[in-house]
Amino acid sequence: MVSSVFFVDSTTTGELKEKYNEDKKIKILLVPGHDSESGGTVFKNIKESELNLRLSRELYSFLSSNPRFEVESSRDDSGYNKNITEYMSINKASIEDFIKSKKNVMQGLLSSGDISIAEGVIHNTAPEEIAKRLYSINKWSNENNIDLVIHIHFNDHPGRKINKEGKYSGFSIYTPEKQFSNAKASRELADYILKNIDHFYSKSNMPKERLGVIEDQELIALGSYNTLDSIGLLIEYGYIYEPQFTESSTRNLIIKDMAYQTYLGITDFFDKKEYLGEYWKSTLLPHSWSDIVESGDKGHDILSLQVALVLEGFYPPKKFLSDDCPVTGIYKRCTTEAVKEFQKRYKITTTGRVGPKTMEKLNQLYSKVTSD
Repeated sequence: MVSSVFFVDSTTTGELKEKYNEDKKIKILLVPGHDSESGGTVFKNIKESELNLRLSRELYSFLSSNPRFEVESSRDDSGYNKNITEYMSINKASIEDFIKSKKNVMQGLLSSGDISIAEGVIHNTAPEEIAKRLYSINKWSNENNIDLVIHIHFNDHPGRKINKEGKYSGFSIYTPEKQFSNAKASRELADYILKNIDHFYSKSNMPKERLGVIEDQELIALGSYNTLDSIGLLIEYGYIYEPQFTESSTRNLIIKDMAYQTYLGITDFFDKKEYLGEYWKSTLLPHSWSDIVESGDKGHDILSLQVALVLEGFYPPKKFLSDDCPVTGIYKRCTTEAVKEFQKRYKITTTGRVGPKTMEKLNQLYSKVTSD
């Protein structure tokens, strides 16, 4: 009988949608990874813990605008969520028992052959105190009937030299391995979020992450040892050394839009995709261009240009892959070629730079809010 805990769904998409449609609150916990003491990965002066917190703030804001969502964060600018820290302090013994019990059950099922080990991406082992905190968040979430737990991270890979860019790029979404009781609904939500983020941003080109959604049996955040009842996701929004994150003129803009794409994916999951009135399908539009832009330029104008070109179907341009042409806010060859295609469509001289006539057309199409 004990094996049934792994095979019976602890949450289902149908139940969550029914709850949403009955105007009952969907309870969401955001967990921005790491903190000032355990900062995660670092590239030059950029700390993962700070990026995680910034994206969490943006996502919190978008989700809180929907009256059907009740949103909490495990930490914010003032520190850790007091409800969770007090719970951890008061329940140390029961948390230890919870971890031990869940591990014993899984070890027994592995020994009996009722479940199997699933090999996946190799992760750094969490220090003991962080592991306890993550298990505590899982137990607290179970007892407080949280519906969605979303962990927010930025990626890196082993062996990257200090202050040197690595060889991988792109975002990925980790979900519980299929044998876990929260796996099915988690995977369904992940697929909706993937669809929205992937509209503008490139999936990871790390071989084991290429599909965008990766099942995982070891990450505590997702419910390792079947410790989480709710949907659990861990989203790696990109590799910390990618130019859109290292460039100060684009970093916060990209983070806000990736949070918005996550929000759209969540509302899409509930069959109620809800664009916020001041934006198009991206927070980078509408946008008004007032300066000529061309190869070598970077910043907000270029980000919004690239997003507009995605919507036009020209970015990435023909014969290029999304890995070759990520949305970065930097005007390079991909943007030049895409602008040429845009100019051909609207019968503008094909220069590959955004001059007055191209700018006029862009503003005509993309400088006002539309519901289309």
